[in-house]
Amino acid sequence: MPSFLFIGAPRTGSTWLQENLQQHPDIFVPPCKSVLYFHPRFQIYRLKKLTRFWPLMFRGTSKQNRIWLRRFFFTPFTNDTWYNGLFPSNKISGEIAEAYCSLPNETVKKIGTMMPDTKIIFTMRNPFERALSHAKLGVVKRKNKSIGDVAASDYIRHIDHPSNVARSTYTKTLDIWQDVFPQHQIHVAFYEEFLESPSSYLRNICNFIGAKYKDEYFANTIDAHINPAGLDGIPAEVLKHTAQKYKDEIKRLHDRFGGYTNSWMNSIKPYLDDGI
Repeated sequence: MPSFLFIGAPRTGSTWLQENLQQHPDIFVPPCKSVLYFHPRFQIYRLKKLTRFWPLMFRGTSKQNRIWLRRFFFTPFTNDTWYNGLFPSNKISGEIAEAYCSLPNETVKKIGTMMPDTKIIFTMRNPFERALSHAKLGVVKRKNKSIGDVAASDYIRHIDHPSNVARSTYTKTLDIWQDVFPQHQIHVAFYEEFLESPSSYLRNICNFIGAKYKDEYFANTIDAHINPAGLDGIPAEVLKHTAQKYKDEIKRLHDRFGGYTNSWMNSIKPYLDDGI
């Protein structure tokens, strides 16, 4: 069974983490990021990925990866045994699945029953910033639009969607997962740590999952381009709406963690009329 799960949050460098962990000789993460077997939209996501990964099933990657991709995409009936078989037992194996941060309690309990010893990694990014970055991705980049062509209402509709709210409500995510997994099996990290020192961030994750860290393993990927989306071009109306929406959540996180969350508090103050 998987040794670890990275459960989010989205927009916290999960692709970078996937690419780096793939370089470690003792770690296995699937060539297709986010298996998402436990997500309610698993089969839909699997079908959407098929077009992108189809060429790699025949050329352009290792034989081992081709075999894995064929098993992942061409198995019509999937079950728990099939899922566990995707992860080799001779390595520290895991899944990068940021969408798991919004799983309901009953699904997390199923995961805990199936793999009670699995370690959980959760990286938090300022909820205000994360929501805006996700909105930029959803309404600008994926729709191939210029940022100036997107109405404030489009941003707000994306930000207010229940699934996106769930991805930024970290206290609920932590409460659900900590109710199932003991504290020593959950590693909570911060996006700011990732930006300040990618090597330290990665070292902590390797140590947590039981993999030896060596700089040489990640020489070609540790400095991969990291592009935190800025707030430039986002309408003031959207900034104020998002700051107000996540004000209480940021206060809860500040009371719980302190540290980096101090900067989160400061980031929303300019956009609040009633303070924080």
